[in-house]
Amino acid sequence: MSDRDGQGLRSLSLFLSYRTGLSVRIGETGTGPSTCLRPGSDAMEKSFQHSDWQAIKNDLARRIREIREELYGEHGGPLLAEALNLPFRTWHNYEGGCTIPAQTILSFIEITDAHPHWLLTGEGGKYLSGSLAP
Repeated sequence: MSDRDGQGLRSLSLFLSYRTGLSVRIGETGTGPSTCLRPGSDAMEKSFQHSDWQAIKNDLARRIREIREELYGEHGGPLLAEALNLPFRTWHNYEGGCTIPAQTILSFIEITDAHPHWLLTGEGGKYLSGSLAP
């Protein structure tokens, strides 16, 4: 992992910890991708196994698609992709389960007001403000 990647991941960790009140650490677990979100021990009791990573990615993809459909409509993918400064096909891939870069998920959270904890777990409120984002 380059210094630049490490700095971005540390920023994501701080952002998620600040916005959710959870202890979120970024690190190399040896059980998943070389760079992954790893909740702190007090945030979640479950430790993820290697076989769980695809399920986690698919759940995240389903949740970002759900928020996109609520805020932008069923055919609003191109609008959200434009707001994120991404090609639509790239966004479409993320909704299909491809790995989402940290900067993109941070931008998604900022634009949609999605709650990071809900994105990761499906638990709690979907939005930080408690209502639909603009």
